[in-house]
Amino acid sequence: MTRIDFYFNVTNRLIFSCRVIRKVIHDSKADSKEPIVVYCPEKSKLSFFGGLLYSFSSTDFLPNVFVGDSLEQVTPIVLSANPWIPSSPRRPNLLLNLDDKICEVFSSFDRVVEVVGSDESEKLPAREKYTFYKNRGYRIHNHNISEK
Repeated sequence: MTRIDFYFNVTNRLIFSCRVIRKVIHDSKADSKEPIVVYCPEKSKLSFFGGLLYSFSSTDFLPNVFVGDSLEQVTPIVLSANPWIPSSPRRPNLLLNLDDKICEVFSSFDRVVEVVGSDESEKLPAREKYTFYKNRGYRIHNHNISEK
């Protein structure tokens, strides 16, 4: 069953999401055969995030492409504005959901990451997602990232 990780009380959701991806890549828990899929239906936000993956760290290279790019099959991070699952022989590994709604293909992935900011407007949709996952019996792991 899919593991769900909620990281909440995050100051900057996009920067923190870059950090999560960097850790997954560095821990060898994702590669071109088991990619990270970043889902966000807002294409401008998704494009900005793709650029951020390239620029947020001067020492890390986090290659990413949009679904349909000629390098999609050999890239460990795939950006998608529509619900998307890597086709065989690739395996759906990790889904980073940057949307306020649940991605309809989430259950095809081994793990889903939801990043929640500290603002109340971000917490409400996250609570709805949390309730959805919990009511369906998914394993939820909570990570409080608040700065003390």
